[in-house]
Amino acid sequence: MMPAISDVGEGVVTTTPANPFMLKGRKPGESRSYTQLVVVNEVDDPSDQKYSGSLNATYTYLGTYLVTVPAGNYGAVRFGLKCDGKIGQAATHDPAFDFLAPGKGVVAMIGQGKRDCLLARSY
Repeated sequence: MMPAISDVGEGVVTTTPANPFMLKGRKPGESRSYTQLVVVNEVDDPSDQKYSGSLNATYTYLGTYLVTVPAGNYGAVRFGLKCDGKIGQAATHDPAFDFLAPGKGVVAMIGQGKRDCLLARSY
């Protein structure tokens, strides 16, 4: 679970209800949908709310993969996340994928923005 993200470069802290990274007991292809409220506050004054809104998301377990990244090769599970929503002036309609390795956490991400692309193959 990821309860908050600080983006000091943008001068904000984005707090949300926790994001599920890994849902226990899921089988490949299973999805879960949820709505998440998002609030963006100033880093220097957390009581100063700048924006708020909601995201509608579908989180899908996509199976196991062998992932190759600059740090090495990892056996990982792949999760897909499709988000739609608007927070302040920012809107998103983007899919993203996370690869999580046991004992390591997130080893790779695919998506827009600050996420890097990689080559992964199913095993």
